[in-house]
Amino acid sequence: MESEETSGLQYIKNYYKTLTIGDYIKLYLKQLMQQTLTQGNASYARIAAVFRMLPAVALALGIFVIVIAFMLNWITMNHIIKPLLALSQSSRAIAENGMDVPDVEVQNRDEIGELVNVFNKMKYSTAQLINTLQQNNELEARLHQEEIIRINTEKEFKEMQMVMLQSQINPHFLFNTLNTISRMAAVESAERTAELILRLSNLFRYNLETDSKSVSLTRELNIINDYMYIQHERFGIRMGFSIDCRIDADSIKIPPFVLQPIVENSVIHGITPKPEGGQIRVSIFNEDGKIIIKVVDNGKGISPEVIDVLTSENSDYKGHLSGIGLGNVKTRLKLMYPDSEFVIFSKVGLGTAVRIILPEKARQSLEIIE
Repeated sequence: MESEETSGLQYIKNYYKTLTIGDYIKLYLKQLMQQTLTQGNASYARIAAVFRMLPAVALALGIFVIVIAFMLNWITMNHIIKPLLALSQSSRAIAENGMDVPDVEVQNRDEIGELVNVFNKMKYSTAQLINTLQQNNELEARLHQEEIIRINTEKEFKEMQMVMLQSQINPHFLFNTLNTISRMAAVESAERTAELILRLSNLFRYNLETDSKSVSLTRELNIINDYMYIQHERFGIRMGFSIDCRIDADSIKIPPFVLQPIVENSVIHGITPKPEGGQIRVSIFNEDGKIIIKVVDNGKGISPEVIDVLTSENSDYKGHLSGIGLGNVKTRLKLMYPDSEFVIFSKVGLGTAVRIILPEKARQSLEIIE
């Protein structure tokens, strides 16, 4: 009986103990559930906040990507594409118009900028090379032309000498005969005749003996005086002549028969056709470091068409005394002094002026290049 009561009490204790544990468990579960809900709400709030920010983040990211793309496009256009387009346009301009085009200008300091700088340098180097080649070609052409002119000039001189030498009269016999006549005229008091024969003898001697490529200006002026003395005796007061030389003519070297054909041209085409005659003036002076020779007449004048014929290298016109035309004079001056100038000014009814400009080196004893 006592054992049953003891068992019952023990059961009741265990029962209440179990109820107490159950209460504790319920309380713990309630607290656990509240804590879990609290933590879940916080996590949800955080996640919800993140999701609410996603559109703004996406928009910002999109704007950033667009800005980056625009910057890359700007950099590509201004630092790569535009310089390359400028190079392409400059290349086409060079192909169409030559090297005279502006440089390609860029602000780049990278490989593209270096490429543009190399292109500009290459353009200048190519232009210099082309200019050098053109100058060489022009020089070769001029040398070739000068060689042809020199050969033709020598041929004309030889032909002129052959014409004189082919005459049946020996030159020495001719000079001796003229001198004999001159002495006889002097003995007979025919001084003008003697002087005329002496001047004629000087002209013949100069024509036959002058085979050098240069003579002094003094000698050429003496021949002009001899020639004009004869013309003055022929035409009288209708043929006026004067020389005004203000330099040392002995130091000036020119090809032979340069001034005489010019003076002869004034006589034939200027003074002779004019009934009242006229004056021929030869002036020689220094100007700006150069030697100026002017032959001026107030004769009839020459038309431009006749001047072209007289000065043409292929002209058939030749002087009466020397057999040398003005074209030959101009050519030989250019051969001896490439920097020389030979210009004719004329107006019908007023007269003609021939202007020769020689460089300072004409004072030296130079020879025409063989």
